[in-house]
Amino acid sequence: MLHRPGTPVTVRDSHGTTTYAEGRDYAPLVDSSFNFGSVGREAASLTILPASHIKEGERLLVSWYHQMLIYEWQQTVCMAEPALYEVFDHEAKLLAERLNPKRVLLNMDEIRMGGTCAACRGRDMGELLGECITRQVQILRRYMPGVEVLIWSDMLDPHHNAHGNYYLVSGDYSGSWRHVPKDLVMAVWGGKPQEKNLRFFAEQGFRTLGACYYDAGLM
Repeated sequence: MLHRPGTPVTVRDSHGTTTYAEGRDYAPLVDSSFNFGSVGREAASLTILPASHIKEGERLLVSWYHQMLIYEWQQTVCMAEPALYEVFDHEAKLLAERLNPKRVLLNMDEIRMGGTCAACRGRDMGELLGECITRQVQILRRYMPGVEVLIWSDMLDPHHNAHGNYYLVSGDYSGSWRHVPKDLVMAVWGGKPQEKNLRFFAEQGFRTLGACYYDAGLM
């Protein structure tokens, strides 16, 4: 069960008119037996605290969010959650102190969830993605002013993944390329270099890097 601001646990009375407070009316709700492969397990228990406003025998409406896995391992962060950028800032500072690289490749590819929690629901996903990438670039250059930033191309390419109806995303990544810094270097990947992908970024004013690592059978 997720407990960040955009994924609140909510406990209400059966009419939905009274919302009870975690830590006052009930203990933090935790599903210690959560397992993606076990849907038949018992539900988590809600512990009522001694000073609770919840009455004995009262029926409750309880809702929460849980994470999703794609291909058994991939989990996606929420790009609208403010705490995410605190993590980015912390990591960028360490990177500058320990390595101070000349180039950084942003691992912002295959973003297969979004628009589904209270923090990002209703946002233009292309704009949100661009905002997230732009903030990462700004954070990196706060600590490494001259760093060159590269990024995997797929989420900014309408011929690849920058479109609607994409995995579990509620929204559309179209137009994401309009919301990122023009000095990003696009690491274009996806099987083998295709003219339409490379030409698209060139026409938008971006530099490109052929990054097709599925090349064993193409040599």
